[in-house]
Amino acid sequence: MNPRFRVSLFLLLLAPFVTANAQVWTGSTGSASTSGWKISGPSVFLNSSLSSATVNLRYNVLPVHDLIKPLDPAAPGQCRQLLVRFLDNGSAARVYVTLRRMDVRTGQITTLLTFDSNTVAASSSFQRRGGFCNAFEFDFADAQDDAGSGVYYIEVQLIKTSSAGNPGVSAISIETLNP
Repeated sequence: MNPRFRVSLFLLLLAPFVTANAQVWTGSTGSASTSGWKISGPSVFLNSSLSSATVNLRYNVLPVHDLIKPLDPAAPGQCRQLLVRFLDNGSAARVYVTLRRMDVRTGQITTLLTFDSNTVAASSSFQRRGGFCNAFEFDFADAQDDAGSGVYYIEVQLIKTSSAGNPGVSAISIETLNP
């Protein structure tokens, strides 16, 4: 068994939008003006012309590859972790990422994993780091049976508190780690 199982979610957006000091929800297929965003390949940034802004991005998580495999009961300590490729150049920038589950029967939302760029050293280059590790099973809702009741999504907040901030994100992985 490999020490890590990985499912990567590449952050590709189609023409999202934001204005200064705004909070905007955007999906992976949103469309509008791109005046507040800078998109370069798979990377998303806030425009340097914004003095401050908070932008929320959402990405659906689908039941693919190792996400549908249960954790190995013979491997105590095995857990899942978010690994994020991000840019946080200092105290005026922050990238905050969460994996959330919504129960389709009750509407209850649970945060399963988090990553906060403020917990690692700032850098003017992209870096890849992980958040805390949590042992849980995915139970994807399925129209074919009633076994699962969860829908999952990743929420990314790009936060800029002054013109010096330069937050960005380019890729997120959900990995299964073995001790």
